[in-house]
Amino acid sequence: MAGGAEDLEGFAVDPASRALLARLQNGWIEWLTAVNGGEPEAASTAVDGLLAHTRELGMERLPDLAVGAAILAVELAREGDFERSGWALAAAERLDPGRPEAAFARAEAERLRGARLAAVVARLEGYLRALRLPLERFILLHDLALWLATVLALTAVVFVALQMATKGALLYRDLVAALIRYLPTPLSHALALVALAWPILLPSGLLWLAIYWSVLLWGYAGRLERILFVAVWIALGGLPAAVSEQARRVEVELFGPLQTIVDASAGRLDGDLVTDLGILRAQLPESVAVKQLVADAHRKLGQWDQARDLYQEILESEPGNVTATIDLGTCFFHAGQFQRAIDQFQAAGATRQDLQAAVQFNLSKAHSELYRFDESESALRAARRLDSDRVNAWMRAETGERAVAVDGGLERVGEIRAELRAEWRRGEAATWTTLWRRTLSMPLALVFVLIAVGVHVASRGSGNRPAGLPDRWWPGRADLVRRVLLPGFSEAERGLWGRALGAVAAALALATLPAAAIGLPVPWGLDPGSGLVWVVVAVGAAIYLLLRLRVESGR
Repeated sequence: MAGGAEDLEGFAVDPASRALLARLQNGWIEWLTAVNGGEPEAASTAVDGLLAHTRELGMERLPDLAVGAAILAVELAREGDFERSGWALAAAERLDPGRPEAAFARAEAERLRGARLAAVVARLEGYLRALRLPLERFILLHDLALWLATVLALTAVVFVALQMATKGALLYRDLVAALIRYLPTPLSHALALVALAWPILLPSGLLWLAIYWSVLLWGYAGRLERILFVAVWIALGGLPAAVSEQARRVEVELFGPLQTIVDASAGRLDGDLVTDLGILRAQLPESVAVKQLVADAHRKLGQWDQARDLYQEILESEPGNVTATIDLGTCFFHAGQFQRAIDQFQAAGATRQDLQAAVQFNLSKAHSELYRFDESESALRAARRLDSDRVNAWMRAETGERAVAVDGGLERVGEIRAELRAEWRRGEAATWTTLWRRTLSMPLALVFVLIAVGVHVASRGSGNRPAGLPDRWWPGRADLVRRVLLPGFSEAERGLWGRALGAVAAALALATLPAAAIGLPVPWGLDPGSGLVWVVVAVGAAIYLLLRLRVESGR
C-alpha cells in the first residue's frame, strides 16, 4: 500500500483520493448555498463541478445527491417557492438522469401548484423509471411475486374449504366407519378429527392442511375438481421451498455493498462506496472477484500502487484474466513503465474480441511514449478498424492522453452475488424450519399424491360424489346481493368450480393488493405514497362488482 494511506473500514484511501472525495462534498455545499441564495447561475456551475469531479473517478452519476436535490425541491414547493423548486428539480435530473425520485418530486410540486393532470403523469413516469433500476425493479417484482403467491395460497385454501364444506361430512362419516370396526366409538371420533386436522401443526400448516384435505377429498370429487386439486398440489407443494429460496435472494440483493457495486457498474457513485468496498472485502476475503473490484476502485481513485499490487495477485490466481491483464498494463503505463505496459497489453491477446479495440488503443499510446511512431500508428489504425466510435470517444475524453481501463471487476457483480449467497447459505443454522423448507416439503407433497391414489382406489364405486354445494347454502332463497358480494358461492352452488375459483382469486387479488409491498418496501429516497395503488383497487373493485352484478342478474 502507498505510504500515507488511511484505512477506512478495510479500504485504504490516500490523502490525494480523500481530497478528491472532499471536493464532491464541497461542491454539494456550494450548490445548496447557491440555491438558498437565489443564484441560478452559481447553482448550475456547482452542478457542472460535481459532475466533473465524478468523471474524474470514472463515474457519471450521483444518485445520493440527486435524491437530496429532489427532496429539497419538494420542500421549496411546499413553501410556495416554485422557481427555486424548479432549479432543484433540474439539478436532480442532471445529477442522475432518469431517477424515479426526481419524477415523484416533480409530481408533488405539480400537485402543490394545482396542476393535477401533470402530477399524475409525473407520478406514473416515476414508476416507469423505477422499473429501469436494478434494485427497484427487483423489489417491485419480488413484491408482485409475493402478492401472487399470497393470492394463490388463499384461493387454494378457500377452494378446498368449499370442497370440505360440501363433502366433509361424508368424508368424516367414512373415516369413523372405518375406525369403529376396531375401536370404541368415542375414540374413533377423536382419531377421525386428529386424522383430518394434524397437518395444521406443520410449518406453513394452513397451506399443508388445504393440500391434505384435497387429497382426502380426491375420491369424492368430480373430474374438474380433481384437475383443480392437482393444480393446488403443484402450486402449494413447492411454495415453502420457493419462498425460502426467494428470501435468500432478497437478503443478498439488499446487502448494501452489493447494491453499491451494482450502482457503480451503471456509473453511479454512491456516498458509501469506499466503506462498502471494505465491508465486502471483509465478507468475502478470499474472493478474486471482490479483489478485482477493489483494485478497480483503487485505480479510479488514482491509487495506482495499490491497484497494481492487487491486479498482480489476481493474475497469480487467474492467469487468463484478460481484464485484469489490461488494467495492470494501465497501472504500468501511468507509472511510466511503458515497455511493461506493452507486455501486458500484448499478453491480453485476442481472447475477447470486445476488448481488442481498447488493447490496440493502449498499445498505440504506449508505443508513442517510447517514440515508436510506426508501431503506434499501426496499432491506432487497428483500433479504429475494430471500433472507430469508441476510439474517437477515447481521443476526445479527458483521459485521451492516458491508456484506457476496462473495469473487469464491475463485470463480476453476478459472480459476487452468487458467492455471497453461497457464503450465507453455509452459515445458516440447520434448524427444523430451514430443513423443512429446503428438503422436506416436496417429498411430503409426493406422499400426499400416493395417499390420493389410495383414497381413490378405496372409494371407487361408493357412488357418493356430490357435484357441488347444496341448492341452498343458507336457509331460504339466496338473494342477489349475497350472490354478488360473496364471490365463489353462487358458482359453487351450481357446481361451476372453475368459475368459482376464478371469482375467488379475483376478489382476493383486489383485497390484498394494498398490502403487496408490506413484506419488502421499495427504499425510495422520496416516498411516492400508496395513492396509485388505492386508485387501482377502487377502479378494479367497481369493475369486478359491476360484472358480477350483470352476470348474477341474468340468471
